[in-house]
Amino acid sequence: MKRLSLFIYHSMHLIEKHSRRCLLEDLHCAGNISSRLIGLIGRRSVPGGYGLYFPRCNSIHTCFMGVIIDIIYIDTRWKVIKTVREMKPWRFSCCRAASGVIETAAGWIERQGVVPGMELEPAGSGAERL
Repeated sequence: MKRLSLFIYHSMHLIEKHSRRCLLEDLHCAGNISSRLIGLIGRRSVPGGYGLYFPRCNSIHTCFMGVIIDIIYIDTRWKVIKTVREMKPWRFSCCRAASGVIETAAGWIERQGVVPGMELEPAGSGAERL
């Protein structure tokens, strides 16, 4: 069951800035209090092309989650600062320098070759407001 009504922006893509390669086809922004509180809690799986972006965030937890996820910390210019691969439920992670966090399916970082220093960019409906 998708909780699309909780998210402010829909149908964004995440692209690698220099190559223009699409990394995520379905990026959502958890920009309001309810979407930030719920996040990916309650999901039994995360689709491979799905991501959830948390603006103004530098730490996350996986409490109450039933899935393993990958985490990408970004700065204000969407440059990757840190990645966390396959974070298990009931864990905490932080990156003080980050201004946002993207949660994706486990294994996504490795499959897409995302590394610190890579420059990302949101594209599509609502991206100009981020």
